[in-house]
Amino acid sequence: VNKSTVPVGTGDRVHSAIAAILATRGVTLTFDVVSNPEFLKEGSAVADSQRPDRIIIGTDSAHVEEQMRELYEPFNRNHEKIIVMDIRSAELTKYAANCMLATKISFMNEMANIAERLGADIEAVRKGIGSDPRIGYHFIYPGCGYGGSCFPKDVQALERTAAKVGYQTEILRAVETVNARQKSRLFEQIQHHFGSNLSGKTFALWGLSFKPNTDDMREASSRVLMEQLWQAGVTVQAF
Repeated sequence: VNKSTVPVGTGDRVHSAIAAILATRGVTLTFDVVSNPEFLKEGSAVADSQRPDRIIIGTDSAHVEEQMRELYEPFNRNHEKIIVMDIRSAELTKYAANCMLATKISFMNEMANIAERLGADIEAVRKGIGSDPRIGYHFIYPGCGYGGSCFPKDVQALERTAAKVGYQTEILRAVETVNARQKSRLFEQIQHHFGSNLSGKTFALWGLSFKPNTDDMREASSRVLMEQLWQAGVTVQAF
């Protein structure tokens, strides 16, 4: 069983590798490879594990599906959460979910930048579009860009995977471009407020992780901001 984010086709490659090794040993053994991606969020992983929104099982075997349903029975009592599909679709579902969330973040950050220039209130806009049930309120908060171990890695990985099969991912590239630009937005606002000469000033930076309730600074926007402040001759007091 594979639960992490892996390139589409990994399950097939793992199956082939195991079969090849068994063949060299002269062993006849029936086995299956299952894709069972996790959808845990940092800061709430235990709760997400105990009460998953959905349970994706990638397999073509009825026997394996039966075993996986039995395994997940304690987590599937209130309502049907299990979705069964082929292995490659399960692998792509994990990427697609994270890339969709990253896209929503970059889209709202772009809307915030436009709203600022047009004299509109992005918070009012957020409430206005979030009230549409087709859009909803989840992941439409503008901010300083996404970080962490999943979104940046998965967006880039799906771009590379698509390129290998001859497809150019225009939207995913734009998501990355907007996100990288957004991480410099706060420094630009600091320069606009204090002037371009920041040398000798001291700034307090409160909040370093890429999201609340974690200690994870991987790809965090705070790291970009700190580097820019240091290059400008600023002393940073960070918490």
